[in-house]
Amino acid sequence: EIAPMPEKLDLTARLDAVSARVRHLFVVHGVAQVAILAVVWVLATFLIDWSLPLLPSGVRLVFLASGLVGLGWAVWRWVLYPLSVHITDDDIALCLEQQYPKLRDRLISSIQLARGDARNDFNSTELVQALIAETATLTERLDFQAVVLPQAPRKRATAGMSAVGGLLLLAVFFPEHAGIYLQRILDGSTSAKGYQA
Repeated sequence: EIAPMPEKLDLTARLDAVSARVRHLFVVHGVAQVAILAVVWVLATFLIDWSLPLLPSGVRLVFLASGLVGLGWAVWRWVLYPLSVHITDDDIALCLEQQYPKLRDRLISSIQLARGDARNDFNSTELVQALIAETATLTERLDFQAVVLPQAPRKRATAGMSAVGGLLLLAVFFPEHAGIYLQRILDGSTSAKGYQA
């Protein structure tokens, strides 16, 4: 049988850690995108409702329905769909080999041979063991997380938190306007007093 990964350095576990980090950043980026979209929708519908207080109730209900549909789409597109994309060890290994050219295909070869992708009939068990051990030694001091670039998700998360925080501050400073908006947008009410009343 093809030799397993050497116990002194579990390459598969390290690749799995990179995959988990990528998925975490997918979630951070996606949730931030959804939050920003929600804030934009609230501000846009508030401004329309504030500037046109005689809007028919049906229009406000359309606003609500479109917002729910839009947010549902955003959650699927920016959170659920990225999480459904299967990131294989091979994908990560290839990225690492681009980051660290000195590996010269050793990592991807070791990963594939260790899980038995290649037929034993055409490979010497001793050579496979030697390659895996050499790869383990070469990669022991390499930072696998270097292929993960968190800057963009972090910036988007900061923007999302700022947007939500700003909206909450507006609601705190203008509670009456926030209450009127919620009543009018949630039930399409035209009986609630206007913002200028």
